[in-house]
Amino acid sequence: MAAAVKVAMQKRADSANAAAHSAAAAARQADDATEDAQTTVYDVKSFLSSGNEVDPLPPEVDAGFWKFQRRAAEFYLEAKVQWFVAGLIGFNFMMNVLEKWIDPRGLKYPSVFFGFEIFFNTIFLGELFVNMYGFWLCRFWRSAWNVFDFVVVFTSILTMFYELPPPLNMLRMMRAFRVFRLFKRVKSLNKIITSLAKAVPGVTNAFGILTIIVCIFAILGVDRLMEFGLDGTLENEYGQEFNYTTSRGKFYGDEYFGN
Repeated sequence: MAAAVKVAMQKRADSANAAAHSAAAAARQADDATEDAQTTVYDVKSFLSSGNEVDPLPPEVDAGFWKFQRRAAEFYLEAKVQWFVAGLIGFNFMMNVLEKWIDPRGLKYPSVFFGFEIFFNTIFLGELFVNMYGFWLCRFWRSAWNVFDFVVVFTSILTMFYELPPPLNMLRMMRAFRVFRLFKRVKSLNKIITSLAKAVPGVTNAFGILTIIVCIFAILGVDRLMEFGLDGTLENEYGQEFNYTTSRGKFYGDEYFGN
C-alpha cells in the first residue's frame, strides 16, 4: 500500500515537473519572438549614440520651438514607423523598376509616374523633417545614413521641379539609390553592408598582390616578346617564313608588347 502511494506521488511530481518545463519553454519562446520582433528593425538609437553618451534622444524642453523634439524622436524610432518607411522605400524602388520597364523614355505615362514621384518625394521629405527636428543638430549630422538620406531627398526634390543642365542632370539618377536607405532600417541588411565594409581592407590587399603579379608577367612579356614578328615576318618550326601582321597592319610584338 505504501509503495503504491509512493509511486502515485512520484508520477504526480513528474507530471508537475513536465508541466513546469513546458510552461518555461513556452515563455522562453515567447520572449525570443518578442526580442526578434523588436530587433528586426535596425536599432537607430544605438546607431545615433556614440562614445559614452547614455541617452541618444534629445533632452526634454518645456517650451519653445523644441518643446516636442523628444516626442518626435521617440515617434521616429518606433518600429512601426521604421517599417512603414521601409515599405515605402521598397514600393518606390519597384515603381522605378516599373517605369524603366514599360516607359523608359517617359513618353507613354508621364503624368502617372510624375504623380508617384510627387507622392514619394512628399512622404520622404516629411520623414526627413521629422528626423531632423527630432535629432537636430549633432545627433542628426553625426549619422552617415542621415547625411545620405538628406542628399537623396534633396536631389530628388531639386530635379523634380528644375531641369538641370549637363552634367548636373545626372543627379536625377540619385533616385535609384533610395533603396539603399533600407540598409539603415532593416538589421539583417545592415549586417550585410557592415560585413562588406569590413572586408574592403582584405580585398584591397588581395588586389594589391594581384596587381604586383600582373606587373611581373607584363615585364617578362615585354622583355621576351617585344620583337615577336619583327618586320612583319614569322618563321615556323619548319623554317618557312611568312607574313605575320595584325589587322591594323602592324607587327605583333611591337603592337602588343613594344609599348
